[in-house]
Amino acid sequence: MSQKILVSEYQGVYGAAIGVTITNLTKEYRYYSEPFFKISHGLEDKYDTFYLIGGMEQVDFPIKMEWGQPLTVNYQLKPAGIEQWKTLPDDTTLKAIITSTIGEKFESNEVMINDLTKHLK
Repeated sequence: MSQKILVSEYQGVYGAAIGVTITNLTKEYRYYSEPFFKISHGLEDKYDTFYLIGGMEQVDFPIKMEWGQPLTVNYQLKPAGIEQWKTLPDDTTLKAIITSTIGEKFESNEVMINDLTKHLK
């Protein structure tokens, strides 16, 4: 999982995005579902898993992927979501979880929420 700060020549820093790269490392093709996300400290101490909608690329999930094929999906974070994340403890992390249609589950590296929000007003 990667984190991106969105910058415009005219607007300066105007947002943040999260990128998830899926690579099929099995010898056979697989169908992968859209990533969902988990934070280490839940919102309101209970909501810790969610989907981000409106990826910056058009991808129809589940998607068939051949061996070695990579796919990156970026999700621009909405201002209201960023404001909620700013209220979380400083050590809160975020990771993506991807599943295949045959029940396999894969987890990304974790990123610090604070790293995503510290550059945003």
